[in-house]
Amino acid sequence: MSLELQARITVAEPIEDLLAHAASYLTCVPHHPLVLEASQSSAIIIGPFPVSDVPGLVDPSRMYKPAFSSWPRGRIMVSSGRFADIALSVGYRARIDEVELGAYTPTAIDQVESDATAGYCVCLGISRNKASFALASLVICAVAERNGTRVLDEGNNLLRLGRLADPAALAAIFRRHGDATSFEEFADAFCREVNFAPGWPDAAARLDPSS
Repeated sequence: MSLELQARITVAEPIEDLLAHAASYLTCVPHHPLVLEASQSSAIIIGPFPVSDVPGLVDPSRMYKPAFSSWPRGRIMVSSGRFADIALSVGYRARIDEVELGAYTPTAIDQVESDATAGYCVCLGISRNKASFALASLVICAVAERNGTRVLDEGNNLLRLGRLADPAALAAIFRRHGDATSFEEFADAFCREVNFAPGWPDAAARLDPSS
């Protein structure tokens, strides 16, 4: 799962509420439920967790937070049907004033970046197929909408909406494909619009004729 999307969170909430919001984008699209792997509880709360400080390297008497910390639960697998699955975790991206910078003096641009991305966030690892990418996009859009934040699409501009994507723009794309007759058809149409992995097999092509 080398592909990833993130969004900051500002409130704690049950994972079942988050997944219900993600599924609401598929109101008229037939789809399998969004479910957790059998070993996980639907009572999981997505929210802040304790982040330990560590001694500084330049001055061991000073305590700092790691640049990025992950919650102790590890990854929670979420799936829909046979092919769409993602790994959800919660992390903490330290503010610039919480990280040891040595002799480096932060710039105004550094501060803007920190303000936009620091704090607790949901991180989604994505299996390398179109159905999983569509599922991840639905879930991360729900995270951002519910928390009044942006989708952090770092590195590869997977959604073609910029590094800090407006969830309203992403939700608008979902609506344009609300007449799909299956989740796989929706996933393929969504991926075509954002030009995601055009060389990969379509999600619908993976289904058996009897499905």
